[in-house]
Amino acid sequence: MMSTVSSRHVEITPAIRQIINQKLAKLERLLQENAVSAQVVLSQERHRCRAEMTVHVRGDHFLHGQDEGGQWSLAIGGAVDKVQQQAHALKTRWERRRRVAVR
Repeated sequence: MMSTVSSRHVEITPAIRQIINQKLAKLERLLQENAVSAQVVLSQERHRCRAEMTVHVRGDHFLHGQDEGGQWSLAIGGAVDKVQQQAHALKTRWERRRRVAVR
């Protein structure tokens, strides 16, 4: 999965990039080969850290999550959790469609 990390009013440190890569790796394991790309935007206003994440999945599906927190790890983790919930629902929908009726 190709990932892009950008920021507004904040410098992306190696520690923040490592957190993002770990969370995206977990998401990639869930979606397997279906994830096409991920875009992460980090912004900071006063003392609030905001993380926005958009993941493009095959079949023109876009999973979007955003969260705010006092620390980067909380904001990134919350955004990833929201995207993971959407990914799990999408994967369940795909599996349901593949099932064959008993005759």
